[in-house]
Amino acid sequence: MNLNAINNISTEYGTPFYLFDIDFMTEWVNELKDVFNSRVNLCYAIKANPFLLPYMNRHLNHFEVCSPGEYKICLKYGIPSEKIILSGVYKSKENIEEAFDNDFSGVITLESPNHFKLLKEVISERGINNVTVLPRLTSGNKFGMCRDDIISIIKECNKLNISVKGVQYFSGTQKKRFSVYEKELAELDAFCNEIEKVTGTKVNYIEYGPGLFFEYYEKKDQSEVAKEFSKILSAYTDKYEFTLEIGRYLSASCGSFITSLVDIKHSDDKHYCLVDGGIHHVNYYGRMLGMNVPDVLHVRDGLVQDSNDETLYEVGGALCTVNDVLLRNHPLNNPKEGDILIFNNTGAYSCMESPVLFLSRQMPRIFALNEGKVTMLRDVIESFEFNS
Repeated sequence: MNLNAINNISTEYGTPFYLFDIDFMTEWVNELKDVFNSRVNLCYAIKANPFLLPYMNRHLNHFEVCSPGEYKICLKYGIPSEKIILSGVYKSKENIEEAFDNDFSGVITLESPNHFKLLKEVISERGINNVTVLPRLTSGNKFGMCRDDIISIIKECNKLNISVKGVQYFSGTQKKRFSVYEKELAELDAFCNEIEKVTGTKVNYIEYGPGLFFEYYEKKDQSEVAKEFSKILSAYTDKYEFTLEIGRYLSASCGSFITSLVDIKHSDDKHYCLVDGGIHHVNYYGRMLGMNVPDVLHVRDGLVQDSNDETLYEVGGALCTVNDVLLRNHPLNNPKEGDILIFNNTGAYSCMESPVLFLSRQMPRIFALNEGKVTMLRDVIESFEFNS
């Protein structure tokens, strides 16, 4: 969080806005790369925050793309196709054709036998020879395929000269128990052994989405999770090359959302602050109507205010719904209109998942801070045009 940059942007453009600190993100990515050995690659799931994609391109070798729109973003930023893992639970034949229209040379995941059928149709019609696929193993939900379907597809790939890079697996997000990783990796190892036994194809590559836990509500060293997970993973890195698909854990800490206090009022014995942002901009995993308190700063005239005042406020957003509560029973030091609140750790999902079209309010500006220079990545967008 760069307070000088936030104050300068607030003065020139007003609020609300997002600021993504690229320098901080770069340090964090490099720290994570140091945690894992050379047999482990990091793959950024761009659904967490596509605005970071052109900056991460310099530091990462893989990007997971889960929709035609995300693929177009990669084309816009000139991401080399060999870096792309073309994923997504739903792929149409047109989606696959579009990729090959752009000389796609990355990896295509297979989430179902139908995905495989569509891919075979496209490569047959176009006479394409060099195709690499990554079958996805289900974790008991709509994603991926069962073991029998994967084995059947691998057998057919061997006959068709389609290259099977390995297997893909993702079981969820924000997983706290390290015993879950141990269990999943053991099961993946057993399945890879089964594939070799049944098909003759030796699997030496796994793309694994571990769902590393990012702590939003307590102060802690975020790298400790990666370090502990790395110890578990090290039991398998001599046998497999791993690509870790990570979104939230890579990008959450580099973002801040900045909003201004626009109204302060008291009703009976309760105190309220209203801000020009809201839940249509701030989305923390596990958010419960403001009861879980994230990393937030109260700033006035460029200075952080202490929270020693015993007066507790409910901080509500600009949406006309009782659900729009950002902080509940939160101490603020004599808040005044024009003060700003900085919600940190909003680099993942907030600008993507929040209900930005509700009430037809403006979509906020987005800025990046890179090597000390602030760049506007997106100006204000009037959402009413999408609702009329």
